[in-house]
Amino acid sequence: MYQRRNFMAALAAQSFLLATPAVARAKTVLELERQRTGEKFRCEFGRRGLKDKDLTSLNWILRDVSAGAVKSMDIELYEVLARIQAQFSGAPLMIKSGYRTQKTNSSIRGAARRSKHVEGRAVDFTIKGVKTYDLVKVAQANGAGGVGYYPRRGFIHVDTGQERYWRR
Repeated sequence: MYQRRNFMAALAAQSFLLATPAVARAKTVLELERQRTGEKFRCEFGRRGLKDKDLTSLNWILRDVSAGAVKSMDIELYEVLARIQAQFSGAPLMIKSGYRTQKTNSSIRGAARRSKHVEGRAVDFTIKGVKTYDLVKVAQANGAGGVGYYPRRGFIHVDTGQERYWRR
């Protein structure tokens, strides 16, 4: 009976580890730099996710700079970004665009009318010294829903919507 109990406990622990995202189990660093403003922010995800003050700062960095508007971004988006960043030795993500108001989104040539940016579920970024195509492959392998590849403009789009891919 004792062996069976140990086996069941080990099985339960293993199931928990497999079901828990890696970001929630170990400390993971997320470092962002806003290209347009030069603002930088670095925080850690721990066992309990993000602290409220870190979440507030992340939402501020990803605000609509043109409109001065802040939105609570999707937590899953931050987790995806942290997983991507970890694949590149923690080099900061250079943020081109995060949240957008509908007005800002409408003013951008080629922006989708139902953009995930407006929902607080998308980010456009690059990492200095990393080829955008390499970022695309890592984003696709690390849980991003939508992944857009913009090679001529030097960035990728990542969102937490349905899984899809495009190149422009």
